[in-house]
Amino acid sequence: SDVCSSDLDDSVFTEAIPDFLETAYRQYVELMPHGNQSDKAMDTYLFGSRREWNRFTKEFAHPHRVSIYLRIRSGGFTERSTAVLHHIGRARTLSVLAHEGFHQYVSKRFSEPIPAWLNEGLACYSEAYDLHRGRPVFTPTKNTFRMNNLRNGILSDGLIPIEEMLQTHAGNIIELGGPRVGTYYAMAWALSVYLRHGDDGKYADGFERLLADAGTKRLRRSANNYRKLHQTGGEAISYGEAVFRSYVTEDLNTFESDLHAFLSKLAKFTPGRAT
Repeated sequence: SDVCSSDLDDSVFTEAIPDFLETAYRQYVELMPHGNQSDKAMDTYLFGSRREWNRFTKEFAHPHRVSIYLRIRSGGFTERSTAVLHHIGRARTLSVLAHEGFHQYVSKRFSEPIPAWLNEGLACYSEAYDLHRGRPVFTPTKNTFRMNNLRNGILSDGLIPIEEMLQTHAGNIIELGGPRVGTYYAMAWALSVYLRHGDDGKYADGFERLLADAGTKRLRRSANNYRKLHQTGGEAISYGEAVFRSYVTEDLNTFESDLHAFLSKLAKFTPGRAT
C-alpha cells in the first residue's frame, strides 16, 4: 500500500507501517487467494488528528455517505479502494489499518462484491495481532479490541439475530448508533472465527468453499440460483442470507443456537456471571 500520513509526529510508528501492511496483505491473500494480484498499490490516508480527517472526509467521500462516515467514533472508512483514517494510538491504529486494508484488498483485487457480513467479518478477523521482536504476527481468534463489545452484547441480551446480521451492513448500524455498533462489529468478527475454527470445524468446509468463491461470479450465481429456487412470495431472501444458506447451512435456528454457545465460550462468559 501507499500510505500518506499527515500531521503525525511519530517517526517510529510511521516507519513500522509498511512492514505491518505487507504482513497484513499476506493474511488477506491467505483468506481469499484468488484475486487479481496486480502490482498496483492501494492508497491509504492516515491523519494525525480527527479534525484533519473530518475535513478530508467531507471533501473526498460521496455526499450521500459523508454523514455516515462522520458518525464513526474512531478509525476510518474505505471508499473507491482508498482507506481514510486517523491516528487513535499506535496499537489501535494498526488494527484499523489492517481492517481497512482488507476492504481495500476486496475492492481492488476482486471483480465482484462480497456480502457485507463476510466483508466486515473478515476485516475484523484481520485486526488482531501480537508483535514478536517488532514484527507483527496476526492472531485472528484473539481480538481483544472486539472482546468487550461481545461481552457487553451478551450481558445486555443485545446480540443481533443472525438473520439481521446476514441482511444488514455497517452503514445501517452506524446510522442507528448506540451500543449496537460495537456489538455488530464484535459479532461480525466472532462469526468469522466460529465459521472457520469453531465446534471442531462443524461449518468450516462450507465456509472454505465460500471463501474460494468469494469475489467471483460463482458466488453471485450460487446466491441468485438459491434465491430463485426459494422464492415463495413475499419478501425475497437478501443476497447476504442467500450466500450463507447456499454455502454454510439452511438451518439458521440451529446455527444461531450453536453460535451463541460459542460466543459465550469465546467471551469466557457463563450466564449469570462474567469472568
